Amino acid sequence: MSLYGYAGNTDQFLYWLEKTYIRKNPDLPYLGVINMFQRYKDEPRYIEIVQRMNLPLGKFE
Repeated sequence: MSLYGYAGNTDQFLYWLEKTYIRKNPDLPYLGVINMFQRYKDEPRYIEIVQRMNLPLGKFE
């Protein structure tokens, strides 16, 4: 998942993010504050997954 995120492949990143969410990966709570994912902060599918997890979107600094 992260490799697709680094590469900017939005569709594949979000596809694998959804799969990771379904599998309840323990690293996902950090999703909203990892700088690498800043480029997706306005992507509706990314926002929806973060909200399903009841996480804040975080402030990327």
